[in-house]
Amino acid sequence: MTLWRKEIWSAMHKPVSPKKLVILCRILNNEVYAKVKIGEHLSSEFNINKGLRQGDAIAPLLFNISIGITIRRSKVETWGTIFDKCSQIMAFADDVVIMGRRLQDVEDVFMSLVEQTNKMGLEVNERRTKFLIVS
Repeated sequence: MTLWRKEIWSAMHKPVSPKKLVILCRILNNEVYAKVKIGEHLSSEFNINKGLRQGDAIAPLLFNISIGITIRRSKVETWGTIFDKCSQIMAFADDVVIMGRRLQDVEDVFMSLVEQTNKMGLEVNERRTKFLIVS
């Protein structure tokens, strides 16, 4: 899963994010280098030019911002509960739950989310995707 940085920065400009915050986030994620350690061996330095820095304190916040933007762009109605509409979406970190009254409602929301997550550089992990039908 790799977030496209340009998408995050442009999307952050649209809500109420202060311009200074967006610039600081860009600076923190610019010119990022890493090394890999396996046992006692340390690799040579390499540039990380996409995605977010693992272990960075601001990375979870940027990821949550990107998921929120993805949900808004997908035009999924986020108000109310499953009792007043056909589908409901809940998200926590990188886990998303879609509930619906009909299978078609869940599928419509899922396809809309997949389309928008792809635009942000995210992918749905098919191996971890599960569904449950309750009647």
